[in-house]
Amino acid sequence: MKSEDMILKSVIEIAVGNQIPESKLFDITDENGLDNIRYSRLCEMLSLQGYDIVPDADICYNEPVTLAHKDDALSNIIEEFGKLSLDNKYKCLIKLAVIISDIETSNTALAKEFVTKVEKMNLQYSYIAVLLKAFFEKCGIDGQARLDDIIDYYYGVYTERLCKGLISEQNDSILSKNGFNKADIRRIILYNPMKRSYLKEFLNYKHETEMIYMNVSLWNSFTNETIKRIIMICDQKLKEYYSRIGTK
Repeated sequence: MKSEDMILKSVIEIAVGNQIPESKLFDITDENGLDNIRYSRLCEMLSLQGYDIVPDADICYNEPVTLAHKDDALSNIIEEFGKLSLDNKYKCLIKLAVIISDIETSNTALAKEFVTKVEKMNLQYSYIAVLLKAFFEKCGIDGQARLDDIIDYYYGVYTERLCKGLISEQNDSILSKNGFNKADIRRIILYNPMKRSYLKEFLNYKHETEMIYMNVSLWNSFTNETIKRIIMICDQKLKEYYSRIGTK
């Protein structure tokens, strides 16, 4: 395992001016297996040396980023379908119906798998359960939520607990006491539950739009009842978690 000084040097090497690209920082910390304490210490060291951790979309590069050309594959498929005879169109539609049926069956299994993972999760911190609750409260019908909205949700949850004199997190977490800000929360969300838990299989973050989005197949398989069940499980897990760390 590399020393903190060596890791710090590696991170500084990827800096753009005084800016550290967020995704590359996460890659380096993942490669070196940093836990929450060492990760927080690394961020503090970077700050002391005048570096800012910045979302990739906000990095100021000297050259403009070239946008990819729009994919016209769907247009080509529609055009080719139009050239088929009526009989062949019918056969294609029958095959498509079978494929859709198979996908729906697969999606149902995927939803059950996700619920099972939520039921079995053993919280080391509250972050995963809070993220799931935040996502389902803030996401739209397309299964996407603004990262800023989720950060606001986190901020409200932890500051409210602290204002009530309740334990908000374990002592080694920056969220365990007053003084954290939304930038701290942002780093926690993207580094801990998003990259270091089973959620990375189902939730993704798009730097360009600052959105967190769910696997499309999984999202389409959810019913309102499934979502309510997941939230209920998260509430129970959080209750058990805070009861456990409150007795240490």
